[in-house]
Amino acid sequence: MQAKVKCSNCGAEITNLSMNWRKRDWLWMLLVFVPLIAFYLWVELPRGDYTADLRIQLLERRVRADRVDVLARLENRGTHDWEYIHVEAEVYDSSGRYLDESSDVFPGTIRPGGTENVRISFCKPIGEVLDSTTSVRVKVSGASRKQF
Repeated sequence: MQAKVKCSNCGAEITNLSMNWRKRDWLWMLLVFVPLIAFYLWVELPRGDYTADLRIQLLERRVRADRVDVLARLENRGTHDWEYIHVEAEVYDSSGRYLDESSDVFPGTIRPGGTENVRISFCKPIGEVLDSTTSVRVKVSGASRKQF
C-alpha cells in the first residue's frame, strides 16, 4: 500500500516529494545545538570540591536549659567563592555511640581565604546531649558555587 499525497488547493497528486535532510541542513542544526549543549554543560556541571576547600573547626559548646549551641569557625582554603554552606553537628556519648545531630545553612558567601563563625543549635535536646561528657563533631555536608 502506498500513500498518496494530494494538493489541498487543486487536488493534483504530488509524486515528487522528498523528506530527506541535505548536508547543509545538518550543518545548520549542529551550528545551533552544539553551543546550546556546551552552555548547558558549563552551567550545570559542578566545579570545585567543597570538601577540599572548606574547613570547619569546633570553637565552643554552650549548654543551656532549653538548648545547646555549638559554635564553630568556617574557613575557605580554596580558590572558589562558596555559598549556602550546610554545616552539621553530631553528638556522641563517651563510648562513641551516636546520640543526636543538628544542621544549619550558612546563607552568606565565603570568599577564598575568608573565615566566618557559625552557630548550630539543638532546640529541645534530649537529656544525654546536655551531659558534659558527650563529644561534638562538626562537619560541612554541602555547599554551592556562584556560576556567574
